[in-house]
Amino acid sequence: MKLLKKIAVGASAFVLTAVLSAGAGKTADASSLKDNITLDLGKQTIKIAKSDDKKVVVSYPTANSKGVLGTDRNVCTYDVGTSDIIVDLSTLSSIKDNYIKIVGNKNTDPVVIKIPATETLGKATVNAASGEITVAKKNSTEVYDKTKLEFATANTNWAPFTDMNPGSYLQLGATIRIRIAPSTNVSLGDKKEITDTTKTTYDLYEVNGNLAGKEIKARINKRASAPKARVDYTKRTITISKGYEYRINKDDSLGEWKPVREKSFVLEGGKKFEDGTILDLTKAGAIDIRKAATERVPASMYSTVSYNPIFTFGVKNDTADKASLVTTAGAVTAGTATGCGVTASYTITPSKEKTPAYAVVTIKNESKVYSYQYVTVDKGTIPELNTKGVKTLSVSKTTPKEVRISFKGSTSFKDKEIYIRRAAVTTGNAEWVSDWCKLATITDNCGKVTLG
Repeated sequence: MKLLKKIAVGASAFVLTAVLSAGAGKTADASSLKDNITLDLGKQTIKIAKSDDKKVVVSYPTANSKGVLGTDRNVCTYDVGTSDIIVDLSTLSSIKDNYIKIVGNKNTDPVVIKIPATETLGKATVNAASGEITVAKKNSTEVYDKTKLEFATANTNWAPFTDMNPGSYLQLGATIRIRIAPSTNVSLGDKKEITDTTKTTYDLYEVNGNLAGKEIKARINKRASAPKARVDYTKRTITISKGYEYRINKDDSLGEWKPVREKSFVLEGGKKFEDGTILDLTKAGAIDIRKAATERVPASMYSTVSYNPIFTFGVKNDTADKASLVTTAGAVTAGTATGCGVTASYTITPSKEKTPAYAVVTIKNESKVYSYQYVTVDKGTIPELNTKGVKTLSVSKTTPKEVRISFKGSTSFKDKEIYIRRAAVTTGNAEWVSDWCKLATITDNCGKVTLG
């Protein structure tokens, strides 16, 4: 010991004594020291409770592939004093076996603890449509047990993987960190023995758990911006391109998303599709449109086309603007059912010598909200939605717009009819074009007019 004291001048004699003892091998039962040790693999710490040992030495020996201990590394001395001490393990690599050697100044038989390597994860795969993540085992397509994983984002703490709501990250996107969760409530296993390169034997306790695994990352892509719908309120169509999908919502309920597989798909009012879908424009409704998900990209955000029911003449659904079409002079009021619920006028203009008289039907738009459209067709012909020859009586915020339609007494004007409809509104609170309604009939070459 004289030599030991001489070497230890200016240093702790205990450190040298403890290290020498750590290499001296097992001389007695080390269970009393082992009972003072508690591992928390979640916090990556070892707690050494206060005991007869006032100082302990902790080192991290290497080991070869056969589990034979080699050189002690990172030898640290801790003063136990009157309270427990906490040893940080956060610098340990979880992908390999770790050995920790602990020896006290009273309990001089070293205790060796083995923390087995944590399994390495394979590839993480993201379902672009839902954001769901599956993790494969290393070098395998077999899915890893989610209950043994945990996750975190750049700004959140680690949490159970099963608590993750992947759909919540689709709007803005996120990088998800994933790892095998550290074991909780671990204990030191049964006592075994381990030797070092000098064939010295130590008590070995292998932990029945693991440190947190090496993390991998998965990227949940954010949704693209909502596409714009191509809506034609006059043709009553919504055109959707291939690769998109739509859903028709009604009665405050969301419809089912339906894919568009052809180059261009047209939702037409009143038309019944192969899947039984009908775009009913007689009621208020909404249609959502988005770009469909692919294997790599989630569905885009969706745009909504909300619409009012089609206006019907003679029905009390024109509350916003009752004063629509009125007469100029010599008014004749048409019946609500057959006269489109409006008032028009006609005059028989006296003919010049040898020229038949002719009729003039006057329509005046006093609405400050809606434009109207009119067309002249052969008697008995109901104009189609997209019929030719339609003219517009536009809306005016100041002077009401007026049109005078003349029917001279010639065969070209015999048995003609005038139809009107309310024009589509394409801005603001948009509305579909109304159905055609018959306003007047020219019954003979002399210009006789029948309203309605």
